[in-house]
Amino acid sequence: MSEPYSIRLAKHYQVLLAAYEAASAKHHRVLVAMQALQKQQWPFSGPILVEETNPHTQQKVLHLVHGWCYLGQVNSADDALVRFLLDEAL
Repeated sequence: MSEPYSIRLAKHYQVLLAAYEAASAKHHRVLVAMQALQKQQWPFSGPILVEETNPHTQQKVLHLVHGWCYLGQVNSADDALVRFLLDEAL
């Protein structure tokens, strides 16, 4: 003899609920894992200059960086300001 319809329906909903809960838990795990990969905000209020010195020649080079983007090599802080303003205008 087969089960009453209400029992079969209850079992069916039980299976659907378990599948939904599994998908929901997986979604939560993915969101938690992705948070670690989110882009970090630029920690400075504007562009920065990174000074690099050749250990053999002692020649110094300035690199302009803003918002995690390398804007190029400059010769001085004044050149960096001009370069940054030109890049922002484009």
